[in-house]
Amino acid sequence: MKIDLGVLALAGLGLALAGCGSTRPPGASGGGVKIKATRTIQTPAGQESMIGLWPTVDKDCRPDVREVRLTQSAAHGASRLDKPPATLGEKELAACQAGEKPGYRLYYRPKAGFAGVDVLTVEVAHPSSGGRMDMTINVNVR
Repeated sequence: MKIDLGVLALAGLGLALAGCGSTRPPGASGGGVKIKATRTIQTPAGQESMIGLWPTVDKDCRPDVREVRLTQSAAHGASRLDKPPATLGEKELAACQAGEKPGYRLYYRPKAGFAGVDVLTVEVAHPSSGGRMDMTINVNVR
C-alpha cells in the first residue's frame, strides 16, 4: 500500500482542527469554528491507497477525540473509512509512543480501468471544541 505525501498534509490539517474551537471569532456564540478545505491527492490506478489520516491522540498519545465520517462517496472507486480502537491498550500505547498514531484512516481504490479525478467528501468534528472541518478530497488517479 502506498501513502501519498498529501496524506501527511491531511493529517496535519486534522491535527490543526483539534485547537480550532479554542479561539472563537469576536461575536461568535458557541459552536466552534467551521472550516472548509479542499485537498488534491494523487494515487496510482489499480491499487488501494490510504488517502486520509486523522489521529485520535495528541502528540503525547493522550486521547484527543474527534469524529470522522464520509459524507460523499467516490463515484469511480471504492472508499473505506477505518475507525480507531475506542481505547488504547498496552500494545496500541507502545505503538503510539513509537510514532504510529491511532486514528481514522481513509482508503480509496479506483475502479478497474479508471483514470482521472474522483471526488470524496469527509466531515471531521472535534466535539470538545465544537470545531468542524468539511473537506473535499480530489483523488487524481494515474
